[in-house]
Amino acid sequence: MRAGRPGALARRTAGRRVETGRGGACPCNTRSARLVAVLVGLGAAAYTAWVLEVVLSTGLNPVETYVSELAAQDQPLGGIFRATDFAAGLLVFTGGLLALIRTARYADTRRPWAVAGRTGVTLFGAATAAEAWLPLSCAPTADPVCASRETAGLVPATHQAHAVSSSLAMAGALLGTRGCVPAPPVCSAGW
Repeated sequence: MRAGRPGALARRTAGRRVETGRGGACPCNTRSARLVAVLVGLGAAAYTAWVLEVVLSTGLNPVETYVSELAAQDQPLGGIFRATDFAAGLLVFTGGLLALIRTARYADTRRPWAVAGRTGVTLFGAATAAEAWLPLSCAPTADPVCASRETAGLVPATHQAHAVSSSLAMAGALLGTRGCVPAPPVCSAGW
């Protein structure tokens, strides 16, 4: 029986379709592949919690403020946004780590950009979780006193640490996106 990929043979093993290729078998429909997809999908859903700003009264102007300012320590709903950021980061980190473990197990998934993409997703998750533990103390674009304190360097070090973790999260997201395009021909569902 021929698989969808030229030169690959498909066989049934314990009720599962398994494609064999250059480096060995890669079960494309395994529990771990589905778990990776579920974890990253749930993390993505949690990461979009900032959209709640539309229905919740945050007091911040969504056009003029940064999303990170929703989670600032002086914001009334900051705890909710920090919790969703932490949950999103933890879910994506776990999914990315599981994807990297799958990479070590299946040789067909070890293409350089694919590995870089999985590493980027894992970095994004870790940095996003770190952002939740390194919140801004105040919202500098909405509070002129906070902005002047930040300019004078009188805010806690968490402001600088938050900027670093945000930069790492963005770098991880960009690398993760590049690693997934184009989709790998084998195991694309669980990357």
